[in-house]
Amino acid sequence: MIATDPRIIALADGLRDRDGEDALTDTGLRLAESSGESLKCLRRAINQGFGFRPPDEVGDQLAEVVISAAILARQLGIDLDQQIEAKLGSPSWQAQL
Repeated sequence: MIATDPRIIALADGLRDRDGEDALTDTGLRLAESSGESLKCLRRAINQGFGFRPPDEVGDQLAEVVISAAILARQLGIDLDQQIEAKLGSPSWQAQL
C-alpha cells in the first residue's frame, strides 16, 4: 500500500526532521492546503467533464491527495493500511496467502 511505500516514509520522516517540533502543525497544514487545492481541481474537472481534462492532470491531483494523506498518517503514527482495511475488508488475494 501507499502508506508503507519507502518513498512516502522517507518523505514524511524528512519533513519531520526538517520541521522539527513544528512538523505536524506546519506539514499538516501545508498538506491539507495542498489537498484542498487538488480537490478543487478535481471538482472543476468533474463539473467540466473529465473528457475536457487530460487524464494525467486528473491523476496528478488524485496522487497529491493520496500522498498527502499517507504522509500525514505516518507523521501522526496512524496505520493507514489498517484503517483502509477496516473500511474495505481484507483483499481476497491476501486472504488466500
